[in-house]
Amino acid sequence: MENRTSPSPKQNFLLYFNLTNFHRVNVRFDAATGDALLKKTVEILKKHYPGDLISRVAADHFVIFTDRADAGERAEASHQDLALAADEISPGIPLSLRSGMCEVPTDYAGDISVLVDYAKVACSSWSGGAGVHFHLYQDVQDSYEKRTYIIEHVDEAISSGEITVFYQPVIRSLTGQLCGFEGLARWNSKDLGFLSPGAFIPVLEDSYQIWKVDLCILDQICKKIRGILDAGGPVVPISFNLSRHDFIGRDMAELVEQKVASYQVPRELIHIEITESAAEKSRELLLEQVNRFHALGYEVWMDDFGSGYSSLNVLKDFPFDEIKIDMAFLHPFTEASRKIVASIVRMAKTIGVHTLAEGVETKEQVDYLKKIGCEKLQGYYFGRPLPFEEALSACCEKGHRIESTKEKAYYDAAGRVNFMTDVPLVLVELLGEQFHIAFANDPALDLILRDFDSLRAVEDNINDTQNRANRELRKGAEYAILSGEGGEVYTPFNGQERRLRFRRIASCEDRHLFAGNIYERMRSGERLSSKEQKIMSLRFIYRYLFSIDPKKQTIQNIQFGDVSNGKDGYVPLFDRSGEITTSLPAIFPADQERYREFLDPATLYERVQNTKDGLLGGAFRTRSADGKYVWMAHRILLPPTAPETGFCTESGTSISRRHGGRTRMFRRVSTPG
Repeated sequence: MENRTSPSPKQNFLLYFNLTNFHRVNVRFDAATGDALLKKTVEILKKHYPGDLISRVAADHFVIFTDRADAGERAEASHQDLALAADEISPGIPLSLRSGMCEVPTDYAGDISVLVDYAKVACSSWSGGAGVHFHLYQDVQDSYEKRTYIIEHVDEAISSGEITVFYQPVIRSLTGQLCGFEGLARWNSKDLGFLSPGAFIPVLEDSYQIWKVDLCILDQICKKIRGILDAGGPVVPISFNLSRHDFIGRDMAELVEQKVASYQVPRELIHIEITESAAEKSRELLLEQVNRFHALGYEVWMDDFGSGYSSLNVLKDFPFDEIKIDMAFLHPFTEASRKIVASIVRMAKTIGVHTLAEGVETKEQVDYLKKIGCEKLQGYYFGRPLPFEEALSACCEKGHRIESTKEKAYYDAAGRVNFMTDVPLVLVELLGEQFHIAFANDPALDLILRDFDSLRAVEDNINDTQNRANRELRKGAEYAILSGEGGEVYTPFNGQERRLRFRRIASCEDRHLFAGNIYERMRSGERLSSKEQKIMSLRFIYRYLFSIDPKKQTIQNIQFGDVSNGKDGYVPLFDRSGEITTSLPAIFPADQERYREFLDPATLYERVQNTKDGLLGGAFRTRSADGKYVWMAHRILLPPTAPETGFCTESGTSISRRHGGRTRMFRRVSTPG
């Protein structure tokens, strides 16, 4: 709406002025100081309205009758002069000269006090925010009429369908997939036309009616999700906003649960956003409600993180699942802004909270946010809020594939990884039979691109089944999948030996995600330790290598080992119930009793000693990485340097058929774990 602060000429006006905070001057100082300030105020008004009628109508209130076309600009200038004068006359007390103005109709013959009251109403208006000290009554009247309309017609707007949901996409930074929407309220009034959220949401909050709109939005979201599910289509979670006013006078958690349950929508598809300011102002009430939402199975997010003054306090006290970082307060996107965002993301990962950046508008921001590990992105760069079908179609046209529900849990696990490390870090996916590098941080890229032209070239190298790197990485991946433990492997990349420490992050059907750190690279002239060389030789023949201590009845994986958590890797061979440790690959149920006898530590030494060549063997159906049981040869031997300790080795049948000619080498290189 046009703000008519500069009305047309040849028009009379009444201005009403109020010297705010004047009473504090008399309290802190004395009556003489107050009188001096009033005289200075009159002096300023005479300066800006020379020759006009000026009247003092109350202690610190003044009225001016004028025909000056720039009366509004003069009122703002009067305020500036008064603020400077007050610093000298009554220092330490913030004073302002607020003003309101009413146009006097040329044919007006009524009571002048009515027009004075209109000007006073304009003066008392606080619309426009901080720094605005002048208002025109006609603008205030229009605003008042719109405000009244919103309050009186919100119920009708909901029932008639004038209030609808627009959806803005949320994109997974790691994959570029569509992983969610935010549902936003829009009001298209039959009388006033399109009302912006900024026009009706604050009014409904002030009148404590915003809960009606929020439940209306939730109802439409649930109806949309239910329709997609019934049609068998792909669906992503949708978030919606709750105001702090929603929780006053009603059990919002119960109302939300009733609405969602009525449509039989899975709760993991509904995410609840609560602003930082709401959490700060209604702390105890909202904390109880957030805990209720969690108990019911909903995710709760903090919206507009960083826009207030108490972000860290709120994050400390509230168990939010995700924070939405407000990029608006970081404009322009400078180096300082980057550091602030990076520190927020790093902190969130440390405490186990997911991250989403909203207000993303440029590719520069997208690239940086992905680089530091911010998990989700939302903003005009990906799409404006639109009706659902239009928003979904726009995403598909841009190539954003829809993330499945199973993939959400998979990639949420990846979001816990700290990308901002000085150690070379890679995220690698095993997709069926193929490795794919999902992410590499700058130190990893610096290392990799010394030997390869691109990440695609690295993928081609490690996916070559004739390449030793492929075999080593596949065995390491299989171990991590089956055992759930991290490990370490030495493997060649383009002729360079490197040590890779890895751990499985998540699995989803036939895809598995690993995080790996590249700690060193071996060049010609550099040598591995004797033990590492021997283990590397054994690894070429055998799928797994373990060290057994019969006396302690423990076992250690010496091919990979659990190095990710600093442990030595030794675990009990059998658990308290007598079951075989899960560190070993699972054995087919019908073979388990025979396998338990095969590993029996009480007779192990004697049985190995009684073999012809010091090698104890057996065949057992063993679960492979694809979940199927296949026959594998298991062998145990005693190293001559430590007769109380042995290796347990396992291999596939194709390898065991070649084993006959390698028994001597195997015994020669074996050393105690």
